[in-house]
Parts: sequence; C-alpha cells; structure tokens
Amino acid sequence: MRTFLSSTGFRVLYKNFGTSVRFDGSKHILAGTEGTLDLYNTSASNRFSLSFWYYWSGRQTTGYIFNESRVSTSSNYALIHSNKKIQLWVRNEANSYSQTFDSNQDVFNDPGWYHIVWTDNNGTTTLYSNGVEKSLGSMNYPRQTLIIDRTAIGVRGSTLGSNSVHANIDDFKVFKGIILTQAQVDNLRFRHLDPQVPDIYYNFDEGSGTTINNVSGGGNNGVLNTTSFSTRVPFSPRAARSRRRITQAALGESLLLNGTAGNVAVPDAAHLQLTGDYTFSTWIFARGFGEGTAGKILSRFNGVNGFDFSLDATSQTMKVQHNGSSALCQTRAIPLNKWVHIAASYSDSGNTVTFYRDGQLVGAPVAQATNHTSVGAILYVGNRAADDRTFNGFIHQPLIFNSALSATQVQELFTEEWARNSVTLASLVFYGIVSTTSFPGFMLDVSSYGNFGTVTTATVSTLVPYGVRAKL
Repeated sequence: MRTFLSSTGFRVLYKNFGTSVRFDGSKHILAGTEGTLDLYNTSASNRFSLSFWYYWSGRQTTGYIFNESRVSTSSNYALIHSNKKIQLWVRNEANSYSQTFDSNQDVFNDPGWYHIVWTDNNGTTTLYSNGVEKSLGSMNYPRQTLIIDRTAIGVRGSTLGSNSVHANIDDFKVFKGIILTQAQVDNLRFRHLDPQVPDIYYNFDEGSGTTINNVSGGGNNGVLNTTSFSTRVPFSPRAARSRRRITQAALGESLLLNGTAGNVAVPDAAHLQLTGDYTFSTWIFARGFGEGTAGKILSRFNGVNGFDFSLDATSQTMKVQHNGSSALCQTRAIPLNKWVHIAASYSDSGNTVTFYRDGQLVGAPVAQATNHTSVGAILYVGNRAADDRTFNGFIHQPLIFNSALSATQVQELFTEEWARNSVTLASLVFYGIVSTTSFPGFMLDVSSYGNFGTVTTATVSTLVPYGVRAKL
C-alpha cells in the first residue's frame, strides 16, 4: 500500500497498488515454508507482533483470522473473529491446558476496514483496532510450549475448510522479537513505516494464482488454496475523472478552529527544515482574522528563527514572517465567510515574497527584511507554538513546497490541476488532509513524506471549497 498523488487527477487520499484476499468461508492461506511459521515458539524472547488490515462486511460470524496448530492434535494458538470481538484461544494438548480469552470491548462496529495490531509479550497480550488500544481484561496466560506444524490465515489450521472468516485481509505483517508501541502502531497505520524489516510481509498484491509472496525476503511464501483476490483495498482510490463530478468525501474535509484555542502539531522532520525558496498554499474560509494580532495558518518557529504564514488582523490580509521580520500583502483584504485560495511564494535569491489570491497575483513582490533560517521545530497548522494566535475558520488542504512556484503553477493549485505537473509535485513536502472517517484525530500528510500531525481542540468539518463541484 502506498500513499500518493494521482498523475491523472487531484483529490486522491490514498492509492493502493494491488489487491487484497477475500475469504468467503472456504478460502484460506497456509503461511510459511511447508505451511508453518512456528511464530509462537520461535520468536525472539517469545515476543512478536502482528499487523494487518481487515475488512468486516457486517456479517455476524465466528472465524479464525490467524492460527498456529498441530494437525494431529487440538493444540492451537488462534486469533478468532467472534461477532464484533476478537478472541484468543490457547490450547496445549500435552498438558491439557485450554483457555479462551475474549476482548472486553467491541473491536468491529460498523462494516469497513480496520487496522488490527496484536502483540504477545511472553503471554501478555495487547490489541489495537484502528490505532486504539482495546481492553482485554485478563487476556494474559501462562506461556505454553506448543508443537506446531501448520500456520494458517483465514481458517482453523487443524481442520482446513472449517471456521473460515468472511472478510478481506490486506498487508499482513509479522514482527518477531518486538512489541509494537502506540507510536509504532500509528506509524504503521498512517505512514506505512515499519519499526524493523518484517519477518513476514504478505501484501497480497499478486492479483492471480495461488502463491502468496513474502515480499520482505527470506522465503516463507504462502499458498492460497483457491484464487480469491479482490480489488477492495484499504482507503481505495477516491480519484476524480476528467470533467466529472466527484463526491464531497473525495475532497477530504476541513480543519475548523474557533479563534480561541486549538492546532495541529506536526512533528519536526528534516524535509520541513526549509533552507531556501518555498511556497505556502491553502484554501481558507475565515470567520474572523484570528486571535490577538493574527490568525496563524502555518507556523514553524524555534522561539527565534523560523517561518509562518498568517492572516494579519490589522491589515486583514496575508502575511509571511521570517525570524520575526514580516512581509505583508499590500492590497486586497481577505473576505470573510467565503472560500478563498491563498498562496505565498518566497524567492531566497531576491529575498521577496509574492502573494496570490484565487490563483491571481496580488500586487508586486514584497521585500522580506531577512532571509529564512532553517530551524528544527514542530510545524503548527492553525496556530503557533504558544497557542495564542488561533485561526478563526476553516483550513482546507495546506500545502508546503520547497521551491518558489511560478504564477502558472500557483494558478494550477487554484484550478486543481497541479497534480499533473511533475515539477510541482517534485517540490511538495507537506500536504495536509483531515477526515473524521478515515483518520479521526489526525492530519495526515499525503505527500511522499507521509508525516502526520495530532489535532488538538480543533474539529473536522465536511465544509469544503467545492462540495461536489470539482475543477478537473
């Protein structure tokens, strides 16, 4: 799965290259060499983590998601989907130990894709669903030594063909010797960043045949008993087609700030430490000009040096600051209660800022008293670090480029055609998207860098610049 911008259209939140595997009650995968990973017994220090995407259709069912077993006995280590919960069943035929543990909280609520992470630290287990740790009550057990000769996905291994799930599974990963933290779970879910090379990574992108490749290397391919690939994938593409309308959902949603408190905090990253030319761009629907003297849109200061892009409360127009020195747009105040596209392009060689509104140049380039100094600091959207210059209104899809875009390129930002311009795309370092349904509580960076920020106090709104009217 990859995060990307479409080469033929705009407004793509995610694009998944490939397929998932659909389990319909009879399909299964035998995982690993000769059908066994022996994950339970061979993981370093009896520690391992599983990560996978799981599509639940809403059907009330009981089926085996992941199962290590001994075919000739009833010894099992199994994760079971039981209606809206996940169960763990551990059975050791050698000493007659058998125990089933049930999650206290529902894991599956509405039909849809869920990112599931399961960790087992020598008998102490943790479960995450869409990044949220679920209460497992007393789902801890005395460690057993099981004799395993089959590992199966989607079915009960000891009796193939029974207790299969009715679901789609995608991006199945196994990490031996590591217990994923909350931060690592978030990285897997939003940024597709692995804490280490997975011991097993089945991305199910083969699309045909019965071989499931372990794309992390090292063998341990799997075998699918019947070809059953599906184009249903997590965050399927929401791309507009040329000159056709698209739904509001395809546009993403907007960040709403109340003018008194709130922000999105995006962690420091090297690609955000701008050293020369840059361009800021966003859609705004301002209800006022912010808290105090300004409403911050993008701000990245370490207390002395840095940059920000804001609405100035006195002049009621755009402003860019470097290291405390301001460049103020000289004409055309920003209208309230109306969607407006704004941009500011900085030339390091000329030490000037050029402002644009709705794709059009606004006045002459404005001299900036100081060159921009690269700093390491958190990037704030909708406020500054002190949380005292809150934007008042809606911010939609803030963009940062590490180049000074031309007037033509800025016009393309306004007309929604910039994703066709490879030069523009090459300099994109931040592209903020919010969505209450896909990633609540976060602003996801869908540029190639895949960063994400945490939303505090601010809310997410379905009010967007075009509704269902897209210019493509």
